[in-house]
Amino acid sequence: ILDFDTYVYLPLNNKFIKYSAKNSKFSDKKKQKMIDKDLRNLHVDIKDVDKFYEYSATQLAELSSSANPLSETEKEQKLYSAIRDIFYQVLDENATPDFTAGKAMLGTCQKIISNFITQGESSNWYAQLIRTMSGQTGDYSHASEVSTYAALFAIGLQYPNVEDLAIAGMLHDIGLVEIPQDLSDKAELDEDSLTDEEKELYFSHIAKGLDIVKRNRMVLQDHVIKAIEQHHEKWNGKGYPKGKAGNTLSIEAQILSVADKFQNLVAEKPGKKRFSPSEAIEEIKNSGAVSNELYGKLRKLFNVEMSKN
Repeated sequence: ILDFDTYVYLPLNNKFIKYSAKNSKFSDKKKQKMIDKDLRNLHVDIKDVDKFYEYSATQLAELSSSANPLSETEKEQKLYSAIRDIFYQVLDENATPDFTAGKAMLGTCQKIISNFITQGESSNWYAQLIRTMSGQTGDYSHASEVSTYAALFAIGLQYPNVEDLAIAGMLHDIGLVEIPQDLSDKAELDEDSLTDEEKELYFSHIAKGLDIVKRNRMVLQDHVIKAIEQHHEKWNGKGYPKGKAGNTLSIEAQILSVADKFQNLVAEKPGKKRFSPSEAIEEIKNSGAVSNELYGKLRKLFNVEMSKN
């Protein structure tokens, strides 16, 4: 039972039509109708947005509670679904966000991270990392996996702001939704093959992503913004968009960069070699992406953990 009204948007009429009434049961019939009609978004009145996010947070908490244990596969599916819903809300062109809505949306991101990623545990980060590597690929798996890896690397490195890095991982490439899919696919295969014009457009996804965050009034910590802004930069200065190098790169950006590259290297993709965790760390180091200091910590971390298993 929802304690707020829901609406569907009819673009041809430019109208919102009530779909379910406050304090009524959201029936299986209504859910099936959404599937049959391909209704991907429900809307709530701006005055009810706090109730909506409170409901979302409660549902996420119940899904992750010890009274309702989930298998790893179920957790993975719930994580992807939760992140997909966040993306739909962030990218909804018909939304009228304000700072209250943005704060509530950020709170939902934090709840997702707490329930499905960090789970308040620090001792089993390596086992969780290996489990994440066995996950599926899909539209939202990259965001969820990079978010997970960023949090796990932060835990392993004893970095204090684990949740902030997970949020950066969740939002790091959201600007790609404004980049043509064929260009994104080409860049994923080989960024060096892009023309100068294509590079300019593709590299703009970072600024576009930060614009999306601002439009949705999501107030992020400065180090989270910097991590998103710099996660494609490299320690050797050969990254983008600004070619920053060395100590001008934040530690958060370096960890997020490692998580992003790690996900691409260890994922199983047609026609591409799948790297082991230790091989992936070596490849990242050889690319000039991170400092020798961070590489040394990562290498030590993996050597210690692998010797335990």
